[in-house]
Amino acid sequence: MLKQIFYSHLLVIVTAVFFTPIAVGKPAISLPGTKQLIQGVYTQDLEAAGYFQEGVNRYTEGNLAAAYSAFQKAVERDPSIAMAYHYMGNVLLQNGRNADAIAEFSKAIQLDPSLAEAHYNLGIALYRQGRLDDAIAAYQRSIAINSRNPNAYYNMGVALYEQKQLDGAIDAYRQAIALNPRKVNALLNLAIALEQQGNFDEAIEAYQRVTVLDPKLVTAQISLANLLVQQDRPEEAIAAYNEAIRRQPKDPVAHYNLGMLLYEEGKLENALSSLRRARKIYEDQGNNSKATELTELINQIKQSWETKK
Repeated sequence: MLKQIFYSHLLVIVTAVFFTPIAVGKPAISLPGTKQLIQGVYTQDLEAAGYFQEGVNRYTEGNLAAAYSAFQKAVERDPSIAMAYHYMGNVLLQNGRNADAIAEFSKAIQLDPSLAEAHYNLGIALYRQGRLDDAIAAYQRSIAINSRNPNAYYNMGVALYEQKQLDGAIDAYRQAIALNPRKVNALLNLAIALEQQGNFDEAIEAYQRVTVLDPKLVTAQISLANLLVQQDRPEEAIAAYNEAIRRQPKDPVAHYNLGMLLYEEGKLENALSSLRRARKIYEDQGNNSKATELTELINQIKQSWETKK
């Protein structure tokens, strides 16, 4: 009975850790290339061109307020400068003014529908407002114009995943990885989606690639170990937990999950050692509730061990 209780407890921890690495994050803002803008001819009005160039310079310096003011003056002189509206949208997006950013990106797109960056950044603003269908459509339009932007595929995958469209999300993540094989967040989200889809072998392979590309991302190493546990591959799981601990000795979840797995494998002394380390880390973190919980579990294991003797 005790073994069953601990196994259930392990599964709870596995699930909690599994959901941790979802890299929804903040999608990257696609900033126009300054050199290209300087060389481009966007207006025949010399005064508007001067304001536009000033806006580009201030934007490059990181002075967003001055850049926005200059771009406003540019479009007051010539309302047809699509890239000026795009820049203003970027400024607003970086300031968290998503609704206003949507309006500016929409103006830019209306004037120049070929601006892939404007469609892409419009997708980010729409995503931040929870308008997932519209965001996906914006990313798709961006990709139709420029199919070489891995961030567009990645962000579309994030939105599709939130809509529980696993097949679409997996395809989008794979497209992002094909363009940038070192894109860790896409690989990580691909692994998570594959695991949820039940494609465990490919999920394990994806987690393994993540752990090679980013050794500091211990949550991926733990997720790999958790999946190996679920697939009844305990020796590989133990090795994966130990690797997570080697990389981040102060991660209590790795010690805890390792301890529970060792208990399941009948390695009681090693299990107790791992659980005590987890408890000590929780105590050092001031997480007294977790430390108390672990004390109770350790005592139960010790009592079971003594009974078996």
